[in-house]
Amino acid sequence: MYLQMPMNLSVIMLNIFFCVNHADHYLLHQVVYNANKLASLVDKKKSLGNWLVYYQNKYERKPSRKPTIKTGLWGLWGNRVDAIDYYTKEIDKLS
Repeated sequence: MYLQMPMNLSVIMLNIFFCVNHADHYLLHQVVYNANKLASLVDKKKSLGNWLVYYQNKYERKPSRKPTIKTGLWGLWGNRVDAIDYYTKEIDKLS
């Protein structure tokens, strides 16, 4: 692909090339982006949402005690924080 060529000119040239050389098989072309980072962010947000629902249900069953988690490595170290507030803030960061 031509890297120094303006985008609109390269689109026109691609269209002409495929219309001439592959007229029977060519319908259209579309630029494709690598969306792996977006997919991982969506998965992370979904996972955080599931944990939030879990801790909300846990709190509804026993409202006398708020669920807490440790924010450090693998939940083994770090400060204890309110789980519902923590996951709400993490979801807001991703939104």
